[in-house]
Amino acid sequence: DYWFYDAWMTLYTDRDYDGYYASFDLEFDADTNYYQAPVYAIVYLGTNDYYEAFHVTSVFNLYSDSSDDSVLLESELVSGYPSNDYDILIELIDAQTDQVLATIDAYEDADLSYESMESFDYDRPVTSEVVVETHAGSWSMWMSLGLLGLILWRRR
Repeated sequence: DYWFYDAWMTLYTDRDYDGYYASFDLEFDADTNYYQAPVYAIVYLGTNDYYEAFHVTSVFNLYSDSSDDSVLLESELVSGYPSNDYDILIELIDAQTDQVLATIDAYEDADLSYESMESFDYDRPVTSEVVVETHAGSWSMWMSLGLLGLILWRRR
């Protein structure tokens, strides 16, 4: 009676340019056979089939198989997530009974697998100190006067 039509992610904010991102958008579209159904979702991040709950949405309505009821989560990993390739699991929950209605994960949708992410405490920009030293010779005023005097003396 309930299913996920699709889910996808967009990664952004990689301050240290190591290929692991601290911010992302996760959007998913779930559908139902019913005209309207109040639900909420729990989003999990995990590795090696071990998942931790990351976000619980507020209650939203599904309207049959409409694509206008997709949910967009704009998220930032603030701390506690080391650089890794994370899988995403989403559970769709009935808002009235708290029963799990449908799930989608990395095995069902490749867009949810091996997402290169890290929290901001691991996403430190690399700073390097560049020191440029230049040396230049210069003629002092006394050297110029001495050379001028030598030229005038040789002309005599």
